Amino acid sequence: MKKAFLKTVALVLVLALAFSVNVFSFSAFAEEISQTDAIPEGYIEIASAYALNKIRDNLSGKYIITQDIDMDGYNWTPIGTSEEPFTGVLDGNKKILTNFKINNENVTTATNIGLFGCTSNATISNLFIKDANITVKQPYTSVIEVNVG
Repeated sequence: MKKAFLKTVALVLVLALAFSVNVFSFSAFAEEISQTDAIPEGYIEIASAYALNKIRDNLSGKYIITQDIDMDGYNWTPIGTSEEPFTGVLDGNKKILTNFKINNENVTTATNIGLFGCTSNATISNLFIKDANITVKQPYTSVIEVNVG
């Protein structure tokens, strides 16, 4: 009888220990996800070159980049013009745009060249660009060419 009781107590202790380890592991995993993948309320996730390009469809939106983006294959057209500037928020979230390319050498009029062509009271932060290749006739090139306001 005493042996059966000890076996039962041992089994209960093993199950309790296993359950507490799994709960702890799951809690740590859930916390890690919420810290790295949480998108602030009201922000639109940008996780690809295609999604970054779609910013031009809503120039007043709030965006956050959630992963490094390879821009290979895109001949970038700057977002925003003096008639319709970007007025939103872009949080780069410390991510990197690589292989960023603008080839505008055939343009004969003044053009705003950069990731953004024109902004007005916009916020752009925490964004890195690596391996950029920008070819233009005009000597003016930047991440934001014109900022109004």
